[in-house]
Order: sequence, then C-alpha cells, then structure tokens
Amino acid sequence: MLRRLSYWAIGVALGLLVLIGVGQTIKLQLDIEAQEAQRAEAALSNEARRWDLEVNERSADWMQSVEDLDAEGTGSRERYYRERSTFFEAIYRWERLPGSQEVRWTYPMVGVREDLPTINRSPCISQIRRQERRLPPEDLPPLFLTCAKDADPQVALFASTEAASRLLEMGKPAQAANALMRPGMALLTLSEAQNKGISARRVTLHRSLHAQALAQGGRPRFAVAEYEELVKELIHQPGPVLEQILAFLEGPIQADLQALAPESEVLAMLRQELPRARTRLQGWQEVEARLAPRSEPGAQQRVVIDPYGSPWILVYSSVGADNYSAVQLDESAMLESFAQRSATPEFLVVARLSDGELRYGDGLASMATTQFPRMLAHLRIGYSQAFFEEARSRYRNSLLSTLLSILVGGAIGVAALAARVAADRRREELAVRQREFATRVTHELKTPLAGIRVMAENIELGAAGDPAVARAFARRILTESDKLTARIDEILSVARTRTPARPQHYDIEELLDGALDEWEPRFEDAGVELIRDVEPVGEAFGDPALMRDAMVCLLDNAIKYKRTDRPSRVEVKLSRQKDEAELSVSDNGIGVPKSKREAIFQPFVRVEGPDRGLSGGHGLGLSFVNDAVDSQKGSVRCEEGIAGGARFVLRLPLQN
Repeated sequence: MLRRLSYWAIGVALGLLVLIGVGQTIKLQLDIEAQEAQRAEAALSNEARRWDLEVNERSADWMQSVEDLDAEGTGSRERYYRERSTFFEAIYRWERLPGSQEVRWTYPMVGVREDLPTINRSPCISQIRRQERRLPPEDLPPLFLTCAKDADPQVALFASTEAASRLLEMGKPAQAANALMRPGMALLTLSEAQNKGISARRVTLHRSLHAQALAQGGRPRFAVAEYEELVKELIHQPGPVLEQILAFLEGPIQADLQALAPESEVLAMLRQELPRARTRLQGWQEVEARLAPRSEPGAQQRVVIDPYGSPWILVYSSVGADNYSAVQLDESAMLESFAQRSATPEFLVVARLSDGELRYGDGLASMATTQFPRMLAHLRIGYSQAFFEEARSRYRNSLLSTLLSILVGGAIGVAALAARVAADRRREELAVRQREFATRVTHELKTPLAGIRVMAENIELGAAGDPAVARAFARRILTESDKLTARIDEILSVARTRTPARPQHYDIEELLDGALDEWEPRFEDAGVELIRDVEPVGEAFGDPALMRDAMVCLLDNAIKYKRTDRPSRVEVKLSRQKDEAELSVSDNGIGVPKSKREAIFQPFVRVEGPDRGLSGGHGLGLSFVNDAVDSQKGSVRCEEGIAGGARFVLRLPLQN
C-alpha cells in the first residue's frame, strides 16, 4: 500500500514539474514577443524620423540650388536631378504679383498653346474650310499645301500636317513625306518651335506623321530612328509641354513602336518613363491650378498631396516676399528608395492615412505602426504581418525545442515510473504463479507419497502377512514410486535452466523427422492421427538438442490437450519462407483462448477452466519453447488451429 502511494506521489510531483516548466516557458515566450514588439515600434519611429528629415533636407537643397538660375539653367538642373534620383520629378518657381492673385511663372515656362480658332480664321485656311464639304478628298491636300507657304509659321505647319495626314489616309506615304519636308517645313525641335511661336503639340504631330510616312513607305528602320529621337526629347519635358504631347506618347507613338519594333530599347524606355511623365503632369496641374494661386507669403516648407491617392508629393516654400519654389517627388519611388536602405526592407509597409492604400511592401500592416512626424504626416509606417510571423516562427521553434525537452523528460519519468509499476506487478504475478505452481506440485507429489506411506504402514502393522498381499503392496509401492520419479523428472526437465551447447549447423528436416519417428508410436497409443508434411528447408545454426526438446514439447502438448469428444488429429508441417524455416504444429484439441495466446509463453502461466489442467501441466513447457527458439534468434506464436484447436508456429533463420 505504501509503495503504491509513493508511486502516486512521485507521478503527481512529476506532472506538477512538467506543468510548471511548460507554463514558465510559455510566459517567457510571451515576454519575448512583447519585447520584440517594443523594439519594432522603436525602430519604426527611428525610420519615420529619418525619412521625414531626409525629405525636408533634400527638398530644401533642391530648391536652394536653383534660386539664382534662369529658366534654362533651372531646366538643366532639373534634368540632372531627375537622372540621379529615383523619386525627384520636377522643380517649379513662380512669383505672385503684388496686390494680385496673378501668377507669373519663372520655371517652367508655360509656352505656346495652339489656337485652332485663330488658325482656321486665317485667309488661306478659311477658304479651304468653306469648300471642304463640296470637294472630293483627293483635292484637299494640294489646297492645304498652298497654305503651307503662309507667312505665319503656325498656319504653315498646320497646313503641312493637314495635307500629310490626308495623303497618308489615301496611302501616299512618299507624297506625305514631301509635304512635311517642304522648304521651311524641316523637322523642328521643341525649343526651335518655342522660338518660332509654334505649339509643342503641332511639332509633335508633324514629326510623328513623318515617322509614319517613313514606315508606310517601306523604311521602318528610319521610322524607328525618328521615333527614338522624338521620344527622347519628349519624355523628359516639364508639365506644360506634357499637357500637349503626353497623349501622343501614350497613344499613336507607343502603338507604332509596338508594331514596328516590339523589342526595341526605345519602346522599353518609353514604357518605363511614361509613369513618371504622368506623375509629373499631375503635379504640374496641381501646382498651376491650386498651389500657386493660393500660396501664402512666408510659407516654410509645406507639403501638398492628393488626398485621392495620386503618387506625387509637392514640397513648397516661400523664398522671398512674393517668390516661391516647389519640388515634386514621386511618393512610391521615394518610399521604395528609403525602405531599401532600412534594416528590414522586405517587411516594411507604408500606407496613406486617408484610405490605407498600400504604397510599398507586399503585406498588410501589423500591430506595430507609427505616423511620420511632419513632412510625411499623411503616411503611416509599419511592419508587415510576415515580419511578426517570422519572428514568432523563430520564437516558436525555440519554444517547441524547450517544451519538447520538458515533455521528453516528463515522458521518460512517466515511462520509468510505469516500468517500475509494471515490474512490481509482474513480480507479484510471478510470485502468485510460483505459489500456485508450488501448491500444484506439492499436491501431485503428496498423492503418490501418501499411497506409499499407507502401503508401508500396512506392512508394518502386519497386514501383509500373506505373501501374495505383500507382493501386491510391493508392486503398488513400486508403481507409485515410478509415478513420483516420473513426475519429478518431468518438472525438472522443463524447470531447470538449459545452457545452449556450442552452436553448430544442423539439418532442421532431419531433426524433425527423428522426433516424429520417435513420437509416432505414442500418437498411435493415444489414438491421435498424425499428419506429416515435411519439406527440405536447409540448415539452421544453434543447439540441435535444445531445438529437438522444443519440438518434442509441442508434440507432447498436442497429445496432452486433445479432446475426448471427437477423433483427434495433429498436423505437422515444415516449409521454407524466404530466409526462414517455418514449423507448425496444429491440432483440433481444446485450443487456447485468444486473450491467452501471448501470455502462455511466460513462466507458470496456465489456461484454467473446465476440462483444462487435468493432464498435469505446470505452465513451464511453452516458456521453455519460447526461450529455446529465442536463443536461435527465431520466434514462436500461437494461432487458431483445426476446428478451434491450437496451432503453434516456429520460425528459425536459415544459413545460406
């Protein structure tokens, strides 16, 4: 009782230790995660301050660098910055006339805009417009070409492009090219057109029509070269020019290049630069329409954004009483540039406060987020959920390894305790079996001893005075003595520990045949039919005498536990199964219950019940068989036999 209580106490203590260890480990994990979140928030705050300060300083440097430059110098400086910064887009400079809302642009210059109503009212063009509906299409190009000699360069270039576009529609590319290159109509650059008072839109149309004429005239390489020169000039233009020409770049020019040279470098450059050009145009439209007219004297570096999510940022400042400067930044490119210089660029997420639209990063913002302090106050920065998942994964692996160590230690303790309990239970069961064995053996030995004692007492009292009676008593004493000796020899033969002889090679078939030949008369005397099915299987390596005794024990059991209510039959079969010999002894006797088919190979285990145990078994025979087979690295098992009987199967490894 005390021992059982001690086991319970040890088990409870072990369980409590495991629970305490698991609880402390989980608490440590939570503490580490909280500390990691605090460190992440501190790192985010540092990143936000650094980015904000960099935007402030770089914007101020860009604006100050052009304070003393004219428009041409400012344009050169702007192109320089745009080539060397991924997120710089444009510079704007303007002044407010004193006492007025009127704005005068210092840079970029607004430039010439095409006035179509005025052009259509010119004498030559107006005359064509009056006749246009009555004349066939082929008569119109010559009429427009007569207007290409007009003294007004805007009218002349308009007439030339009108004639060329109609000639291209009629499939006359050579004539269209001639119309575009008439004297005085050479291909102009944008700066040349500005000096002549011609709009950027008309110059772009003029040059793109010339490239189309070259393409339709069978000279695609020259057309691509013409487009390449045009694109390089147009794509980096400031906002006022982009208002006039961006539609050409996005539409016909891009479509023609796709058809003429889909793998060309100029098409790749156009696709890469178009988003920046669109952003630059949006910024210019914002500055022109709202920022410049509403700029306040003395403004110190303020930020303007599009609340609806356009990817530009305008940083502007007053640089004098009525003079102002602004720089335009690409928000997405700026955030990506800043993030790439951070410690964990792949986990940073930046979103606008207004709509939460993701600007950089490929995940959703997690719990650690912070707002930028000043210049970028419309943004918030955070770590993606993947950042914390990765951190948790690292902690989880550490936690699992610690928990695994604790649980393994606990499992080992439980297993050791269970093994101890099982050993005690096994020892108790063995003690019970030994007592039962001793009781059974004592009873079986006392019976012949009692008969011998009775015969001896009768002789001592003179009851055997008659010689015939004396001889009968003597024979009875000898019979009982023989029974007693046979019983003792039987018990000793299976109870004593057999030490295997020196291992040797032996033929299993020969060994089994010898045992069967010896036991066949006993089967006949017992009225048991013996069926032999023995095949050659080869040699085994071990103690042949020990194995023969094991075979004999199985044959003896087949006779001993037969049924008396039907003819008895025993089948002995020897066959080869791959690298093993299989010996089976099957009978139709009283059998072995399924629940006892493993236990019967333990010492002192017997199957009790009606019609069992009458043959004098002591629970040692099958234990001996198991030990003998195990000594040769074999196995033995009990199965269902013939008609409810038993079947014992031995497997022994063979020597190749």
